[in-house]
Amino acid sequence: MDEFELHENVEVEVSVSAIASALVANPAFIKAVAEAIRISQTKQVRSMGNLYGHTAQQQKPAPTTKRRLR
Repeated sequence: MDEFELHENVEVEVSVSAIASALVANPAFIKAVAEAIRISQTKQVRSMGNLYGHTAQQQKPAPTTKRRLR
């Protein structure tokens, strides 16, 4: 079979809203975008503080079973 190259430019006009509608209807696309956003946001948030200093990220102490003496 002979190999050949095509040296023509083809312009196709496609509506952006048609592409967006097709992508939004695709659950795999939505899942991939959501995962990409989650990963990106998680990486950004790790370096940021919060409104309450660092106390919001600390673990609560484990409850003890000792009783107080009166």
